[in-house]
Amino acid sequence: MMGKPNNARLLVALLVAVSAFAIAPRTLAQTVTGTIVGTVLDAQGAVIPNAAISARNRETGLERTATSDGSGEFTVTSVPAGPYDVTVTAPGFQQTVRSGVTMTVGAVLRLDFKLNVGDVQQKVVVTSEAPQVDTTTSTLSGLVSDTSIRQLPLNGRDWLQLTALQAGVLVGLTKNPDPGENVTHGAGVFLTVSGGRPTSNVFMVDGLVINTEPNKSPGGSVHGVNLGVDAIREFSVLTSTFGAEYGRSSGGVVNAITKSGTNNIHGTGFGFLRNSAFDSSNFFNGKTNFHRGQFGSAIGGPIKKDKLFWFADYEGIREFKAESAPTYTISDAARSGALEPIAAAVKPYLAMFPAANGPVVAGSPYLAQYSFPGGFRGTEDYVIGRIDYVPTSKSTIHGTYMFDHSVSSAPDSVGLKTIGDLTRDQRVTLSWQYALTPTILNTVNTGFSREVGTGNIDVVGSGTVPIYSDPSAGFFPNLPPGVFTIGDLAPNTVGSGSAVPGGVGSTGGDQIWWTDPQLNDNLGWVKGRNDIRMGFSMEAIRDNLSVGRYPQGDWEFDTVQNFLANNKPTLFAATVPGPGSYRSLREKIFGLYIQDDIRVRSNLTVNLGVRYEPTTTYNVLNGLASNCYVLTSCTVATIHTGNPYLLHNPTHKDFTPRIGLAWDPTGSGKTSVRAGFGMFNVLPLPNLLSGNMNHTIPFYQLVNFNNPYDVASGFPGAQAIFPHAPCEVLPGTNPCQTAGATGGSGYYMDPNPPRAYKLQWNFDIQRQLTNSLSVTAAYVGARGVHLPFRYGDVNVVPPSLVTTAPDGHLLFPAGTPPRIDAASPGLTIPATRWSVDSFYHALQINVVQRITHGLSFQAAYAWAKAIDDGSSEVNNADNFNTTDNPFPFDPGFNRGFADWDVPQHLAFNFDWLAPSPHLAMAAPRFLLSGWELGGIYTVQSGMPFSVQLGNSDLAKTGAHGGFSQRPDYVGGAGCTPGAVNPGSVYTYINVNCFAPPAPRELGNVGRNSLRGPGLNNFDFSIFKNQTVKERLTVQFRAEFFNVFNWTNFVAGTQRIFTKSLAPNQAGLAVLQHTATDEREIQFGLKFIY
Repeated sequence: MMGKPNNARLLVALLVAVSAFAIAPRTLAQTVTGTIVGTVLDAQGAVIPNAAISARNRETGLERTATSDGSGEFTVTSVPAGPYDVTVTAPGFQQTVRSGVTMTVGAVLRLDFKLNVGDVQQKVVVTSEAPQVDTTTSTLSGLVSDTSIRQLPLNGRDWLQLTALQAGVLVGLTKNPDPGENVTHGAGVFLTVSGGRPTSNVFMVDGLVINTEPNKSPGGSVHGVNLGVDAIREFSVLTSTFGAEYGRSSGGVVNAITKSGTNNIHGTGFGFLRNSAFDSSNFFNGKTNFHRGQFGSAIGGPIKKDKLFWFADYEGIREFKAESAPTYTISDAARSGALEPIAAAVKPYLAMFPAANGPVVAGSPYLAQYSFPGGFRGTEDYVIGRIDYVPTSKSTIHGTYMFDHSVSSAPDSVGLKTIGDLTRDQRVTLSWQYALTPTILNTVNTGFSREVGTGNIDVVGSGTVPIYSDPSAGFFPNLPPGVFTIGDLAPNTVGSGSAVPGGVGSTGGDQIWWTDPQLNDNLGWVKGRNDIRMGFSMEAIRDNLSVGRYPQGDWEFDTVQNFLANNKPTLFAATVPGPGSYRSLREKIFGLYIQDDIRVRSNLTVNLGVRYEPTTTYNVLNGLASNCYVLTSCTVATIHTGNPYLLHNPTHKDFTPRIGLAWDPTGSGKTSVRAGFGMFNVLPLPNLLSGNMNHTIPFYQLVNFNNPYDVASGFPGAQAIFPHAPCEVLPGTNPCQTAGATGGSGYYMDPNPPRAYKLQWNFDIQRQLTNSLSVTAAYVGARGVHLPFRYGDVNVVPPSLVTTAPDGHLLFPAGTPPRIDAASPGLTIPATRWSVDSFYHALQINVVQRITHGLSFQAAYAWAKAIDDGSSEVNNADNFNTTDNPFPFDPGFNRGFADWDVPQHLAFNFDWLAPSPHLAMAAPRFLLSGWELGGIYTVQSGMPFSVQLGNSDLAKTGAHGGFSQRPDYVGGAGCTPGAVNPGSVYTYINVNCFAPPAPRELGNVGRNSLRGPGLNNFDFSIFKNQTVKERLTVQFRAEFFNVFNWTNFVAGTQRIFTKSLAPNQAGLAVLQHTATDEREIQFGLKFIY
């Protein structure tokens, strides 16, 4: 009982401290600017107090000022990114100017000055470079500069790809690329930062959080890219132990700022072309027809010099990519009835399965390959505008508006209808910065981020065969046919989707409306040796989501042979009429923090901070949500409905301390020893619930009629049912809710969740080796506690009935598996439980060469290990290698390498402006001048993956489908190391190393215990820069992605045994996907003025 009063008093104390400085709500505005610190000394090293320091922006005239204290130290706060002249004046000393100081987003620059005795009218001007070593904070971070964004090769011109240039940052190469999942699962690149989940990062532009509903990387357009290369000035990537001003993240922070206008008009116009005529063939699919055009223009300038500026950018994409991936269909012999007679009720539906145009599958006369023309068509239009206003020397105001609209269409999995996607993103930011005194500056930032998206929506009238749109042929009256799912037509790789024909409207589709209003404020106060920042933030999230499933029914057969004979379908699934799957979720996030960077000595800074970050519990409008509070009784009659969704709010005690230090042992600013530790919240954000709450009883029932031809079930004879929905031939006012139907889905989210958090720590040494070269070596660690994980089904055998066999295997009871909910044995209960832990340790090395003689480069290396009990908190189809826990009440059973564990990773990038020869003749000078080369080279270890049994419950756990049971490891020749056959694409797994376990036992093969091939990729660019006149340059660009055409495979979770436990020969072709595209070439033309 004492905990609550103590927390309340601490919260009140923090609120009083903040309100004492009259600040309004705030979150992350401070992070878009930087700070200049330093000491003013005379020539003999004595301190100079009361010196005047002025930092003036060379582009806009904006000026920030400070005064040195009694120790000669000064701090200039809230300095926007850009080039500056820093001037120091003091009576009796010559004025000293550091020219060309470049401030970057979120940076802390140390500039120490030594003044010479003389007339103050005398001026000493020194050309300056920003310090290469951070001697003021413990945060590990990296900067992606304007030059890198604009000059490095980028396929699709997605600036977020460049985050992977930093040590500890990985791109999720095993991401499932299914475009139909983009709306609900996220379309952008999946980033893991220092071992964190892709959902643990926060992304900001101009201080506005731009995370969307899936809470992965932004880039929710149909192309999955973040446009605006010519609008982003720069961005930083914070990878470990960042300060208390950063919230919402337990992984990494990507912090970008947009360009603004200046006192001179500057702009670009560009066009880029991709065409498959220049590309190489894909390893699996050969060369497919592809065209992409990207074009646009950016321009900015003054409205009133030194006062009012504007900037605007437009970019468009027009793209077509043919789809030629082979799938399976019914063979001609089976279709003609040559193998066996075809049931009369089935014949009309054969038109829904395309005719084969490839060979018959070996050993399967009913199956043949099929490929079809057509492909992905997409358009996207991106616009951003910005206004900056400097009304007085004490205040600045800026506003930004972004609009991004994209539309796409593509054939379904059998090429007989069209599926469309649409996204529309909008962002508005308004910021006001005001200097209350020379040492107190306040920034108010407000705005909102909004995303509207639809995915997997059937285009009306797109069916190429009449039955696709024929309401008289539907499973339900007045609706076109639903879906046919036939087991042996589905591929073997878990989570890769399947070739499922269905009538127009049968897909269901996903729709999302996400709005995130934000109001935030930050106050910075420099007092002596203390640089204090404090603030408050609030988000009011509105998440509206609809995820349709089987609106027109789904008939399932295990084989083509049984389908043709209309023999024993295994299942009929359908949505019960009712409120549908539309849900509206509301949640608020609050943040309150204080951070103090204390200069204990001139060469030692201590960073102290604490953040308090509670959220409201989930609020589902109209009460259309349910939670199985009591797992032993989860029925329509007993399930909890409405609000409160959770009985306990785990965030009420979310205080997170941050501590660090930075020590310059030599005092020269060329060496820094740093250490940091921090606690970071893992918040229960809407993505944990939104996709799961849409399909729960009693509001939404996806009923399953198992073995609907079984006479004992009370149904009429088989021929009287098919193709009609079983519930349509049953009596009753609402026959789909009769006792004859089993299944449906409950949902369990732990109503009393523990607090989830992550600990981060690092120790690093930075050293400036030359005037332009620096190196950082860091040990980085992280530990996740009580992380959320989504289990596919917890209505399984109670853990009290599970024992350990003599051989150490988990042993389940004999006979029909008893269930947790004995009254509803047929009910599937997906669950989110805060039951997973994670561990990360790494050596991270970063080498940076600033531009010298036209050359700059960076090398980022990590030697790391990431381990967890489960990697997906929302959906197990996000990645090819993600797998569920076969027994959810033993989280440790799934402990293994995280889905993104990469033991070694190296990213190297460079840009070189070749020197121009001094030639008298114009023609040779034109040909040999202005050449620029750039590239990104990436090499890394392979990704881990798992092997599984066939889709059956050999262990008798009681799970309702989606089984993830693994085999036993038996060893033998060729089984070490790794039980794989390196270099073999089609028999990569050595199946002889594995065997099915004994019945009722779970196998002993660990999760993610196998590893796929490594990766090599080199993207290269060559530019010709030609100056037309003084302020106009034309740039001819050629960019080569995967220039050496290396084939990089990615392995997914694989079923290596069939349901009958025979070796699954087709499943051994585990390398069914490539991690990178084949060599692709892009040409561009750019005008820069």
